[in-house]
Amino acid sequence: MQSCTRLLEPIVDRFPDVKVVLDHLGGPPIGEETTRPLLGNVLRMARYSDMYVKVSNMNRMSKFPYPHRDTHEIARRIYDAFGPERLMWGTDLPYVLTAGGYVHALELVREELD
Repeated sequence: MQSCTRLLEPIVDRFPDVKVVLDHLGGPPIGEETTRPLLGNVLRMARYSDMYVKVSNMNRMSKFPYPHRDTHEIARRIYDAFGPERLMWGTDLPYVLTAGGYVHALELVREELD
């Protein structure tokens, strides 16, 4: 299976000065097989200095209720690869209103993620 990040690479290579934001942590699924090829695709994109990741959609991708602990490892690995200066928080509006609420979405990144 190929993720959209693999499709982005030729474009980013061709236009290296264009800033790109990967939404929803770049889309790696929870419960991906042990080798985690789709998460690996996202992590590989960290080599591009103008590539950023939006920390969002964790409430919808999780299989567990708040604080969605099954998403924390993915967020940590992306944080380690991209660094805090290339991450941004996303509200997930309007979906956040029916998937846990705005307060939990903000508390997740401010208080639950180490």
